[in-house]
Amino acid sequence: MNAVKLAMIGDQLEDSLLPAVLRAGLSGLGIDGEVKVVEVAEEEFEAAVHALQEAGYLGAAIAPPHKVAAARLAHRFSTVRHALGHASVLKFENGIWGQNNEVPAIQDLVQHLEAGTALVMGAGAGARVAAVALLDLGWRVRVWNRNGMRSRLLQTTLKAFGEIEVLPSANPTGCSLIVNATTLGKRAGEKPPVDWTFIRRGTTVMDLVYRRVPTELLRDAQLRGLPTIDGRQIVVEKAALSLEWWLGQPVDRAPMNLAASLNR
Repeated sequence: MNAVKLAMIGDQLEDSLLPAVLRAGLSGLGIDGEVKVVEVAEEEFEAAVHALQEAGYLGAAIAPPHKVAAARLAHRFSTVRHALGHASVLKFENGIWGQNNEVPAIQDLVQHLEAGTALVMGAGAGARVAAVALLDLGWRVRVWNRNGMRSRLLQTTLKAFGEIEVLPSANPTGCSLIVNATTLGKRAGEKPPVDWTFIRRGTTVMDLVYRRVPTELLRDAQLRGLPTIDGRQIVVEKAALSLEWWLGQPVDRAPMNLAASLNR
């Protein structure tokens, strides 16, 4: 196989693990390739995509704030049901193909859990992805956000996927899964205000936020003996699904986990 050229397009990507994880995935397959990091403003996005396409790139991972623009730019969507008007990855093959692999990435990481009730904290793009992923698997979803109006908007927006209950506080009583889809935890010392009082034994805690070490939320969960899903695992799964789509072959997660500093 000729050298594979991939890219990641976004804004303020200095803390992103995805390029290193993609490179590790290529290396694990014995494939000579590059992953170019392209930081562009919103008004430059379309030109940047076409430049990559013309330069012979196979595809690009898309980071905020460009996912809506990427979906509009795609000529075709590989899977439409969970697209949510966002493309997290593009493939340059007889035009531009779009895909949202964030929903299946989350589904892959919770597939070992029995569907029950989940608390999703947040009301932005991450919360939409998490809620759709869980509703599609038969979970009952409760949503909390600091802005109750945004929670109700999320409830209305996702009505086609299933019923969502809006909570006045981050109370996981009766839940077997907690998902942090807020931005709280990106900085040391931050964490969402989970009420641990009546936490169910064995409840899994997933944090979409990631740092080079487990977030405070995940450390709180681990101190209580609860299983966790680190945001870095989601990055690895998204990268692996992207590579599998681009290359048409299975990808070993082990070297990608190592690149993400995961010991599992």
